[in-house]
Amino acid sequence: MICWAAYLISGVLFLDLIDKGILSDLTRNCRVTYQEMAGKYGISANAIRKRIHKLEDSGVIYEYGITLSPAMFDADYAFGVLYTDGSHDEQEFVERIGQNQFVSAASSYTGGIYLLIAEFRSMDELHRISSFLRSLEGVDQVELHALVIDTGNQVKLGQLALLVLKHLNADPKMPIVELAEKTGLTARRVRRIINELISGQGVRFRALLELGVADSIPFIARLVWDDSKTTHDKLLTWLNRSFQLPLWEVFISASEPTFFCLFTAGNLTETEAITREIRKNQHVKSIKVFVSIYHKYFPALGESKLLEMVGGVGP
Repeated sequence: MICWAAYLISGVLFLDLIDKGILSDLTRNCRVTYQEMAGKYGISANAIRKRIHKLEDSGVIYEYGITLSPAMFDADYAFGVLYTDGSHDEQEFVERIGQNQFVSAASSYTGGIYLLIAEFRSMDELHRISSFLRSLEGVDQVELHALVIDTGNQVKLGQLALLVLKHLNADPKMPIVELAEKTGLTARRVRRIINELISGQGVRFRALLELGVADSIPFIARLVWDDSKTTHDKLLTWLNRSFQLPLWEVFISASEPTFFCLFTAGNLTETEAITREIRKNQHVKSIKVFVSIYHKYFPALGESKLLEMVGGVGP
């Protein structure tokens, strides 16, 4: 699952590897229990609860949401890069990009660069996204990369599953007991339905993150590598091993040997140190760094399709 982690710089919170692990778990399944994570990280369930509450109160966990897996509506993801003349108000232009029905997240970066994530179901829709972006005033160049992603599974959602999802859409972490009361089902039945939804991988329960409220500078490293000398799996393993804490997400282009790596650093000196270390890898041909300014999430196809599916279900 793609997690678009964005950042607002305020220097109020430091994250450690346990925090990072908790956040990664919540982006994959925000209904994971304190007890499950306690066993994984070797600390008490109460300690996990306190960490999550801290992350929520600080704004690192922006919100919780539900979306359909791409396989449920025959979709893929694209990563877009817009090079502009720098004449725009960053927040206003991000909002303009987000007006496109296929865009699920957009962000402004230094140097008049804008990045986005979009969902598309056909080459025609990908072309429509490209045409929209190229039509925006002040845009000099557009790159669109179809991404290598896990699309989940295509599963059939019965009426009871849709009923549960209707209520979870308002509160993805709603307790089982409350769900049972609202749906008229037994708690045992509700628990089984949710477990089937999660294991079926047709619906994703996720945390959306604003990690920049921690004491960090967010940046994207556009990394081009030599595919005649190594594979993307080997390079990805090296990145994850070498940058356990600062590396949060890697978006892998399906069309060319390019990674878009999402990092955080405590300051610009650390940003430069990470960049230098990556350049030392003999398989890396080039790296460019974009520092984040502003980010926003937008409802796109997955959320819209889910709302459509649960809309006619009652009560």
